[in-house]
Amino acid sequence: MTETTNNGFGKSAQQASFQSGQFVAAGDKASWLALFADDAIVQDPVGVSPLDPSGEGHKGKAAIANFWDTLIAPGKISFDIVSSHPAGDECANVIHMGY
Repeated sequence: MTETTNNGFGKSAQQASFQSGQFVAAGDKASWLALFADDAIVQDPVGVSPLDPSGEGHKGKAAIANFWDTLIAPGKISFDIVSSHPAGDECANVIHMGY
């Protein structure tokens, strides 16, 4: 897989996305949160949903930490990347995820 531009944290978006899955699977909240800038937005799922009634995402580290506590922490998540599609400072991954 091809690596992309640096995101300011010493790793490409693709590397950060791979680490995100590893940290989620390991239940490592502190390392996962460290991947995000202070003003980051997590949109999962994208758009309006019961998890995000405004559809504007979970903004900032406090909201992202709450997202972890509410949705990630309660279960054991498996996270396998099937394919990865880097583009500049972004990366989209096709995954198989189990809960």
